[in-house]
Amino acid sequence: MIEMEIDSIRVSKLNGEPVITLKEKGLDRYLAIWIESVGADAIERARRNVRAERPTTHDVMTSIIVSLGASIDHVLISALKRDAFHAKIALRLNDRQAEVDTRPSDALALAVRTGTPIYAEESVLDKAGITLEDGSEASRDFAAFLGKYESAYDGIRREVPRHHDGTYAKAHEVFSEAALGLLQEAQKAAKDMHSSAVEPLHILLAILESSHKHTTEMLRAFNVPSKEACARLKQLGALTQESTDTNAVELGEGGRRLLSVAIDEAQMLGGPAVAPEHLLLAALRESSQATLEALRPSTIPLEEAYRALAASYF
Repeated sequence: MIEMEIDSIRVSKLNGEPVITLKEKGLDRYLAIWIESVGADAIERARRNVRAERPTTHDVMTSIIVSLGASIDHVLISALKRDAFHAKIALRLNDRQAEVDTRPSDALALAVRTGTPIYAEESVLDKAGITLEDGSEASRDFAAFLGKYESAYDGIRREVPRHHDGTYAKAHEVFSEAALGLLQEAQKAAKDMHSSAVEPLHILLAILESSHKHTTEMLRAFNVPSKEACARLKQLGALTQESTDTNAVELGEGGRRLLSVAIDEAQMLGGPAVAPEHLLLAALRESSQATLEALRPSTIPLEEAYRALAASYF
């Protein structure tokens, strides 16, 4: 068995079909497995510690295993038959061991929730594994394959509803005009700081410098002095300033995670679109400790943030 790790989850630009790529630990050998959308969501929610309002099927399965005193020893991508991947979950209860056949998506969703090692049979990697070497034909082919997909949780594609014809919603259908304006200001802030990527710090700075009603009242409830916090964030940004071409400012990894969580927050709170307050809630989840300390020295509990948001609605 070869130990693997989750490299990425992507969706087809044409039809939204998800694919998960596993990477062999320590080597540039990959395995691409097509999975259903529900499975992709279950895996990514666990990777980002995003909790559903009610326990999901995989949450319940994990709880049942733990409550019985059992544990998951590992999960295994066990076979490739007729272009379909098969998986097994290896369970341990005291001195007993058992293997359960399952879909790869279910095995991976449980593995992420329990921190369980992920393996693939050597025979599966021999059949479907892709080893990347600079300039090799396999490397070019795999890059071309990934080019047809984009990260399922990058930017606004994260859990964006589809129309009846299967196409994804556009940015203005997912984000409110105010939220899009804040993201544009965050991009300007990143450029001013000579950063090539928009990160949570830049989005927080845009929120602080805005006059949006709900975020302003939330920040007031947190006793965050906007001017001083802005100055500290700019100072922090200067410490991490890059010497780069600022003509191309894109979403960084942290910025993409933040937007993903903001979409979750909007859906959980029943909002018609992502609003500035959802961006602020996401920023409290996804910002670094140093960034949060620039707002105020003490931690802002998320429960306090939700109470402040509720109060701002009335």
